[in-house]
Amino acid sequence: MRPKMKLSILNKLFPDLNLKILSAFLLSSILIAVIFYFGYQQIFNNDSASDQENIQIIPVKRGDLVNSISINGSLTYPNKENLNFGSNGVLSEILVEPGDRVTKGQILAVLSDSDIAQLQKEVAQKQVDLNDAKDALDLAKEPNSQIDLDSAKLNIENARESLRLILAQADLEFVQAQQAVTNSIIQLSVAQQNIKDYEINFESDLFDAEMQVTNLKVLIDTSYQEWLEYSRGPIEEIEDTETEINTISKNLTRARSDLSDAIVNKDLKKTELDYKKRDLVNIEKLWVNNLDSAKETLTEKEVEYKNVFLKWLGISEVDYKSNPENLLSQWGINLDEVYDWRNHESELKLIGKGGAVSDKNETVFNELIVYNWLKFYPGSVEASCDSTSSSTSNTNGKFCIKNEMDLAWDNLSAAQSDFEGKSFDKQDAILNANKAIETARVNYNNSLEAIEDAKENVDSLNSDLSTAYDNLKDLKSPPDANQILKLRNVWQNYKAMLVVASNELEKLKNIDSETEKTNLIHALSIIQVNLKEDQKTLDGLSNTTDKVGSVTLAQINLAKSQLADSIESLAALNEVDQSQIELKEAEVKAKEALLNEALTALSLSTIKAPWDGLISSVNENLGKQVGINSGIIEIIDTSSINFEGAIDEVDVLFMQIDRETIITLDSLPGEMLYGKISQVSSVATTQQGVVTYDISISLDSVTGIELRGGLSAVAEIVLKESRDSLLVPIQALYGSVQQPTVKLLRNGSIIEVPVELGISDEFWTVVTKGLSDGDQIAMEIKEANTTNSMWGSRGGGSTFRRAATTPPKPTGK
Repeated sequence: MRPKMKLSILNKLFPDLNLKILSAFLLSSILIAVIFYFGYQQIFNNDSASDQENIQIIPVKRGDLVNSISINGSLTYPNKENLNFGSNGVLSEILVEPGDRVTKGQILAVLSDSDIAQLQKEVAQKQVDLNDAKDALDLAKEPNSQIDLDSAKLNIENARESLRLILAQADLEFVQAQQAVTNSIIQLSVAQQNIKDYEINFESDLFDAEMQVTNLKVLIDTSYQEWLEYSRGPIEEIEDTETEINTISKNLTRARSDLSDAIVNKDLKKTELDYKKRDLVNIEKLWVNNLDSAKETLTEKEVEYKNVFLKWLGISEVDYKSNPENLLSQWGINLDEVYDWRNHESELKLIGKGGAVSDKNETVFNELIVYNWLKFYPGSVEASCDSTSSSTSNTNGKFCIKNEMDLAWDNLSAAQSDFEGKSFDKQDAILNANKAIETARVNYNNSLEAIEDAKENVDSLNSDLSTAYDNLKDLKSPPDANQILKLRNVWQNYKAMLVVASNELEKLKNIDSETEKTNLIHALSIIQVNLKEDQKTLDGLSNTTDKVGSVTLAQINLAKSQLADSIESLAALNEVDQSQIELKEAEVKAKEALLNEALTALSLSTIKAPWDGLISSVNENLGKQVGINSGIIEIIDTSSINFEGAIDEVDVLFMQIDRETIITLDSLPGEMLYGKISQVSSVATTQQGVVTYDISISLDSVTGIELRGGLSAVAEIVLKESRDSLLVPIQALYGSVQQPTVKLLRNGSIIEVPVELGISDEFWTVVTKGLSDGDQIAMEIKEANTTNSMWGSRGGGSTFRRAATTPPKPTGK
């Protein structure tokens, strides 16, 4: 009935379905299920049977395995130095240019000869001052001569010998009694001092203990506050830093405004300098015209001055710098005599009557000129006209020779003065114009320096602002849990120390100080009794001593006094004023320091190359005043070169100073350079969420190749390595990550043994424990089945390599 019920149900669900078709469908479904079941069983049994066929036996082998990383970077020169003079002065000569190669000790630049001479003078003066200070020190150490010291020593020996002779004659018993009294007095003084010391020391120890307890209480409060403040974070420092950022921002705004003003001022000063240069050109043109006119006038007046002597005396050679009186005096001419017709009466009579007259060679002037004026001029000719008030040389037909000469001389002098005055005025005008140009040039240079100062101020404030922001970021970072724990431990340690100090204080307070003091007082009483007995014995001996004994005692005291005086005299001679010696020694040291400074300044008046290297820049200030920090020349040490790059934060903890590296360059394909890590930055750099640390690698010296700064390079750094180790394929590992195992073939059977692993790459792993040389392991080579191994996805990334790919480092390089 059940099949019929099922069919009836199917008929209800599928009323249009044919009954025969439905029956055939059910029979086919049952047949397919049976075939699938038996097929699955057959396949499963075949896989289990074939496991033994997919196992490969391989031997354990030894090899090297290395993990390394690669860093991109570039080559840089680590050693650069700005070379300066040791003192201010004028830069006289620069002997190199940028790009020059220099050798160690080569002279690069020098100061002027006058500056060097001044430095040499200062060195000589400092040497003289040092010698004087040394002489003063020697005098302070030995103020007395050797003769005085020897004489004082001889006096001591004589006094000691006299005392010895007197003591030999003295009453021994009396002296012993004196010595006993002296000893008792000394013991009494010591006992009294012991009582005082005990009182002072006990009070001091008690005070120190109380102070220690008080100080520890203060330290407990302080350390507790530090612990709490650090836990809460540096709130006040954050506020101060934010205030500092606001202040720097305001200063930066002002500095940028100052820079803009300085640039505008520079343009104004440049325009002013150009105007002053044009003024000089215009002044030179103006004064050339003025001087040419004055020169023409002077030439005319010289000709007029010459012509007046030619006119009246026939003399053509005239000194323009001499006045008429001097010229006439030099020539020996008296105008009154020359132009007195009576002195030429006979010659004048011959003229016009056919008589012959001629010039006389013995006179400077030409007589024929004089004869003509005296004979043929219808008017009056006078040599001098002192009685004539007119300043002209010709008045109503009357010639005054001297006035004409003086007038020509006055005109020549006025022209000469005008020419010289204008020459001086030209020089003054040009000098003033040049001074104005120099002043404008200084102002322009000052404006350039002001721009540089403003730029430096802006850069400095930008740096300060960046530093302040970094500090603020650090301050706002959460406090270090380790530091909190450390501060808490400090607070607890102080509390423990307070317990110990309090116990020590209680012990001191419980000491019975009165008992100790009573014992010391009792000892003092015994000494006082002994002193009275000794003094009584001495008094008895003094009363029974005869006159000879008394005299002997006086002699002893006198001899002792003389010996003491002699010793004191020698001590006075040997005694020196230690404070004076220390003062003189300090003066010597000061003079030596000044001499060394002067010698250093003199040696630095010439800049020399500190090493073999390359000149990178030269400050063009030739002939100008330079300072100590002017930065004259920058030199690069090309003998050492570094690789500079950045390493990821994941690998930075593996970096160790002096770890060896391999450097390759794009410019040297196939070549490998070697170096060691010299520095790893402790400050991280974050860009777009990527955290890196700067790293420097010092390259080993390279022969035959001149490396250049800025070359692109790649550094390969070994992180971990394992040499001559047991290696197994990663595919041969089983078990778990916490407890790995391998299948070992032993006595014909495969057993699973635990192992300990070292480093690995994508194919091999190092076995540090569990296997031995010669062991054979079983490894499944089936590709799909990894259900029995935890190592299917084990392996390193692309940064891992086998040691076999590492080239050996050349020796002797």
